[in-house]
Amino acid sequence: MECYHLKRGGIGLSGIPMVLGHLLQNCPSIGVNSEKAEARLYPSPSTDPFEDHLRDDWKTVVEPDLQEHFRSARSVMEADVRNMRIEEESCTVEIPTAHIDPWISALNQARLSLAAEHDFSERELSGIGPIDIRTDRDLALVQINFFAVIQDLLISEAAA
Repeated sequence: MECYHLKRGGIGLSGIPMVLGHLLQNCPSIGVNSEKAEARLYPSPSTDPFEDHLRDDWKTVVEPDLQEHFRSARSVMEADVRNMRIEEESCTVEIPTAHIDPWISALNQARLSLAAEHDFSERELSGIGPIDIRTDRDLALVQINFFAVIQDLLISEAAA
C-alpha cells in the first residue's frame, strides 16, 4: 500500500489489497445497532446512584449531538469508499483534506466497537495481532490494527 498527496489537498492510498479494501468499505457500518458498541461509544458520565440528573442531562443534551457527529463521520467515509477505484488486484481511495477528521472519527468508532464486541484486553490490543486468521475475533483484531495504520497516516497528514 502506498500513500500519496493529492494536488487539491488530502491523501490517496493506492495498492490496497482487495481484502483490506473490503475492510475499509465495511468500516462505516461496524458497531451500528450494537449494544456493546453503543455502551463503549456513549458511556455514562457517572455510576453514582445519586447523580441521575447528570446521566439524564447527558442522554438528552450531549449524546444526541455525539450520535449525529458519529453518524456524519461514518457518512463521509462511506461516500469516499463508495468511490474507491478497483484495479485488478488492488484498490485506491482518495481522502480530501476536509474528510480527514471524519475518517479519523469513523475509524476510531470502528476500532472501539470491534474491541467492545470481542472483549479484547489491553494486552491483546497492544500486540501485533494474529498470524493466522481463523476466527471472527482474529479478523476483528486485524481490522483494529489495519484501521490504526490508516488513522496514523491521516493524523500525520492532518498535523502537517
